[in-house]
Amino acid sequence: MTVRRFNSLLLLALLTVSGSSSTKVVGRAGEDVTLPCKYDITSNGPTEVFWNRVSESLLGFNHQIIYSDGYKVIETTRASSRYHLLGRLEDGDVSLTILNTTEEDAGRYGCRVETSGWLFNDEKHLIDLTIEKVSGSSSTKVVGRAGEDVTLPCKYDIKYYGPRAVCWGRGSISTYGCNNQIISTDGSKVTTGASSRYQLLGRLKDGDVSLTILNTIEEDAGLYGCRVEIPGLGNDEIHHIDLTIKKAPSTSSTPTTETTEQTPQTEQTTNTSGQVTITTSSNSINSEQQEAGGGVLVFMVRVLLAVIALVTAGVATVIGRRWNQHKIPQQQQSSTSVRFSSNSSAVELQLLQIDAGGNSDCVYEV
Repeated sequence: MTVRRFNSLLLLALLTVSGSSSTKVVGRAGEDVTLPCKYDITSNGPTEVFWNRVSESLLGFNHQIIYSDGYKVIETTRASSRYHLLGRLEDGDVSLTILNTTEEDAGRYGCRVETSGWLFNDEKHLIDLTIEKVSGSSSTKVVGRAGEDVTLPCKYDIKYYGPRAVCWGRGSISTYGCNNQIISTDGSKVTTGASSRYQLLGRLKDGDVSLTILNTIEEDAGLYGCRVEIPGLGNDEIHHIDLTIKKAPSTSSTPTTETTEQTPQTEQTTNTSGQVTITTSSNSINSEQQEAGGGVLVFMVRVLLAVIALVTAGVATVIGRRWNQHKIPQQQQSSTSVRFSSNSSAVELQLLQIDAGGNSDCVYEV
């Protein structure tokens, strides 16, 4: 394995010095890019593949970034979780995909497919990668509302790298560190913070270093950058988030009128002389609209009481006639008085019991 790596690096150095032609690939910051590399697996069968980053120095190489034995990627050789062989290895497609590219990913890459025979029989591919800078170089956009909390996402593979230092800054991420740094963490706890409104509320132990801005204002809008420090030259993971803050909706207060309704109460009392007094009262209703309709209610109550009085008088008359038929003594006389009152009105009914001659005397007062 060590000899093969040395041969791979030596070959890339020779190719660089000799000015070998290369394939040019152009990507955009924040997007994924694929560097092509394939071989004829039907002729050679599954074989080892090496990917390296190539410098412009005399030696022409710096370090290996990923390796496959022809069947799978050997994880211990993966220099960054952003490097993947997403092609069909069983078909000989060993193209390199770089996730979430940054400007630091630009440069020359080398792919070597080992074949039987001498070193110079191996298949060699050089790819020159150019990364175009995009205004706000971010594929992530977040929209918040003034006065509310908002979270800007940023995560990394903590199982692979372990806890890593992370910084957040306003504006585009620079080559090193964070511009206008607002908060940072050593991977286990927050170490610096420019304001108490900036919080890392995600689970740091799971690699969630998302930034939460509390009680946002319109001035919080703009570009933010998250840098995760990964060992190796140009391996840092960089995320850009473009935050838009919308104005809070205007609130208008509408006057409200409280209305209190109470059910009319009826009291009935009977005195020793047989006089029955029925009193109906209605409490005040605290509403201008109901006060306007109070007169109608009083009128209806009056009509109802009058009807009750007439019905009571009729019933009393029938009862008197039946008593007369049973020859009740002439001297026996009884009087019944029914009185109704409701606030400003009163209904009074007096019934004089039937006399000996069968005559009746009824007096109604309304």
